[in-house]
Amino acid sequence: MFNLFSFNEQDLKNIEKLKESKVRSRKVVGRGTLVADASEIRKTESFQKNAERAAKLVVAG
Repeated sequence: MFNLFSFNEQDLKNIEKLKESKVRSRKVVGRGTLVADASEIRKTESFQKNAERAAKLVVAG
């Protein structure tokens, strides 16, 4: 039988990440495609931490 709306473990993890996300400007624009405002993403704590880590790598290299 077809089970069109079943989710696997990775799907459920992705759903939880989206629920926990601080980015609220995201929207669905196509089949499986999400877009979000880049300026809002740059303001998130995780982006800023990763940007700092990347800057340290560039300086160290």
